[in-house]
Amino acid sequence: MSEQELPAQVREAVDRLRRKGVQQRAVARLLERRAAGSTEERRKVDETLIELAKPSRLGWGLALLGLVIVGGTAAHLISERRYAAAAAAGTPTLAQVKRMDPGDCTIGQANNRCLRLALELHPEGRDPYAAELNADIPLQWMSRVQPGSWLTVSVDPNDRSKVYFDERSMAIPPPAPALPRTADSPTRR
Repeated sequence: MSEQELPAQVREAVDRLRRKGVQQRAVARLLERRAAGSTEERRKVDETLIELAKPSRLGWGLALLGLVIVGGTAAHLISERRYAAAAAAGTPTLAQVKRMDPGDCTIGQANNRCLRLALELHPEGRDPYAAELNADIPLQWMSRVQPGSWLTVSVDPNDRSKVYFDERSMAIPPPAPALPRTADSPTRR
């Protein structure tokens, strides 16, 4: 049986396999098997040739996966830079950790823990107020963020509810606890 006698769909599959560079011997063996086989055998060989000739989506799938990974990594790096810039631009403020719970970070690092810290902030010259901080905190600073401990955080000067973990402040000893304000006490400076 010549290739011209093959059904059109099978002939197209054989042509596609040859263009893809599939071994000629393998295609020839399948065609020989088809020619010598029964009707059922021919049908199975036809299905095999057509299946082999289908375009593989593996390459596209891997490319898409790569784009998702690169995009996610880029978004994470941009987010980290924005957070660091906001922390650097904020006002250093004394805070006491009141509660520590698991946070809700989208992406975290292996040696960090995502935490939500309930804080009592003590801004210079103002009354204390409660705020929350959600951050991916390096394990090396865990002892500094336990409930009851004092730390310096960064507060957005335009929105005092936006509080940032300022890792730069961890390089120095923890701040002294704030003295309670009383009605007759002078304003702290």
